Amino acid sequence: MSDYPSFADALTRFRAFATSQGAPGELMFLEPEDVVVLSGQFATLRRPSQPERSERARLRYEAAVERRLGVEIAGAISCENRLGCYVYAPATNKESIERLMPDGLKLSLLKPLVKGVSGGPLVWALVRWRQRRHPESLEWKASLFGGGSPEA
Repeated sequence: MSDYPSFADALTRFRAFATSQGAPGELMFLEPEDVVVLSGQFATLRRPSQPERSERARLRYEAAVERRLGVEIAGAISCENRLGCYVYAPATNKESIERLMPDGLKLSLLKPLVKGVSGGPLVWALVRWRQRRHPESLEWKASLFGGGSPEA
């Protein structure tokens, strides 16, 4: 039986799930280009426009519902008492099977959460420079965002 609640209901479920696991309940949607992972457990975040990121997440969620290959809301980063999260939608049936996606909503939370800090433009430029010098940070970012493309 498939379970594709509305985006608002999915977020309510995700908040309840996250807080029951000790994670912050205030959500902050992120994209890979908003994050530089400095080690497996520490990241610097660029503060994106949350209305824009929330809208992107909602559109990705609704597109996944249309494809019926499963959809995941995942939390990965704790930053300033907020939970950095993203919506993951498999592109193919093969990818859905490989990721063990249900026919519906999947909620997940990285344990332990990566510790994040937000930085201004100068800090952001510095950590981006460091990322280019340490390619392993792209692998850490890929694993943080469910194995997707880390190049951003």
